[in-house]
Amino acid sequence: MSLEDRLYPSLGAFNLLPQWTQSMLGGVYRRFPATWRLGIRYAEFSRLAADWEGWSGERLREYQLKQLRIVLHHAANFCPFYQKSFARAGFRPESLRTPEDLAGCPLVERSTVLERRDEFASSTISARERLYMTTGGSTGVPVGFYLQKGISRPKEQAFLERMWQRAGYKPGMRIAVIRGHTTTSRQDGRISRYDATRNWMLFSSSHLTTDRLPEYLEQMEKFRPEMLHAYPSSALQLAEYLENTGQSSRLSLGGLLCGSERLTLPQKRLLERVFSVECTVGMDIRNGWSWRGKAGGPSCFISFRNTDLWSSELRIVMGYAK
Repeated sequence: MSLEDRLYPSLGAFNLLPQWTQSMLGGVYRRFPATWRLGIRYAEFSRLAADWEGWSGERLREYQLKQLRIVLHHAANFCPFYQKSFARAGFRPESLRTPEDLAGCPLVERSTVLERRDEFASSTISARERLYMTTGGSTGVPVGFYLQKGISRPKEQAFLERMWQRAGYKPGMRIAVIRGHTTTSRQDGRISRYDATRNWMLFSSSHLTTDRLPEYLEQMEKFRPEMLHAYPSSALQLAEYLENTGQSSRLSLGGLLCGSERLTLPQKRLLERVFSVECTVGMDIRNGWSWRGKAGGPSCFISFRNTDLWSSELRIVMGYAK
């Protein structure tokens, strides 16, 4: 298990400590080797994230289909919900030969996941090996799900970092983040909190209103972020305000990371025009990964090999497969 997973249950208590204490402990934590913080599997996942870029299109498709079969087969055998759901739909994972065969895989509604969460978990993963998380709830009610300790988070981090490297990311960079975080329930409360464990400034999404945008920009200027990591909707709020008020050059960023929400090409061009950087667009749903590639290289990579993927727009919701 990774140190990050072991410490996660204590995160709430850590956030209540004085800021100077958090900064001191966070600074020490950031100096630990990545394999200590994220676990021994992190190096393996980092190699995979780097290696696939040299694969041919055919090899990529073969890998994707192989991993998809593994997950479907595991879900059909070890996830209670899918054992029943696949049987009712007459869907047989072993008959999968092409992605088009997924047309027979039954759909899953968000409400079903909310009501029957434990039935989606693999029976091969014990309760103590699971880490409970929720989505940010940016598109509705937050959805709870399980990650596998020592596997899910290091895999996510390895692939995210590889994706971010395309935009110039390096570990330890100062990053301003606007991705569903809430600092306080008070409408007039503070809008940001410093995460010393990652050197990130977390800005509240719930306080991102037109009248408080100047406050966000002032705090960003003081923090001097090297990158902005945000939901597209939040980045667009900032960009439209800056452009409409003639302040397009106010923030000096080295990169812009957007993901988890739909971003149209005109919107992407607006962000790049205002912030004067290339916008790296990625989707990370814990075990499904995709992003825009470099010119001449692969434009998308998806790995179906992790714990509990679900989305109201996806046809499948998977359990874990080693």
